[in-house]
Amino acid sequence: MKKPRKPEQKQGTRADARLPRVRFYTRQHTGNPFRRYEQDLGINVNSFRGKTVLDVASGYSNFAKECRARGINCFAMDLPNVLSRINKRFEDNNGKKFAVAGKAQEMPFKSNSVDLIVSRRGLFHVPNLFSIQYCVKEALRVLKPGGELRFDPPLGILTESKVRKEFENWLERNNFQIEKHYEREFPYLVIRKTGNFEKLNQELR
Repeated sequence: MKKPRKPEQKQGTRADARLPRVRFYTRQHTGNPFRRYEQDLGINVNSFRGKTVLDVASGYSNFAKECRARGINCFAMDLPNVLSRINKRFEDNNGKKFAVAGKAQEMPFKSNSVDLIVSRRGLFHVPNLFSIQYCVKEALRVLKPGGELRFDPPLGILTESKVRKEFENWLERNNFQIEKHYEREFPYLVIRKTGNFEKLNQELR
C-alpha cells in the first residue's frame, strides 16, 4: 500500500518576507572560545582591559577565564545547578574563583558596575517579548552609563516583525542606542546605556 503523499506547501509571499533569513550558526569557528565571542558578537575585547565584563548564561564557556588571562576583570554567571557541575573551570591562574550564581532577570551585581555584558546563545531561547525586555532591563541596570550589552537575540525578534518593532521602539523611545546586525550568519544586537533607565524600567512595571 502506497503511503499518501504529503501536501505540497503553497509558494506565496509571506507577510514577513522582508525579514532576514535565519541561519542556525553553521559557520565553522575557531576552537578558542575567546575568538568565538569576538567573532560572533563583534567584540574588540582589548578595548576592555582593566574594565569589568560579565558573561551571562556562560554555561561551559571558557570566555571569562580567557579574558582574565588577558588582564580583563571578567565574571561568568549562570544558574547554580549549572555552575555546581563545572565549578573547577571557573578558577583563574591564581586559583581565584570568578563564577557567580544568578539569573539574567535578577543579577547579583550593583547598579552601574559593569562596562560590558555579553551573552552568546544564552538569551537565544527566551520565550517571549516581556521576558527578553526584563532581561535587557536588568542588564541595563547593571551596566555603567555608556556601557554595552552584546547578545544574539531570541528567535522571535529575528523572525517576527511585530515583536522586533515593539522591542526596538521600547529602547529607542527611551533614547537607548541599538546597533542591529541581523544580516550576519550569527545575528547579534548591541544596546548601549545612553537613555533614561528609570523611564524604561517603569514601562515594565
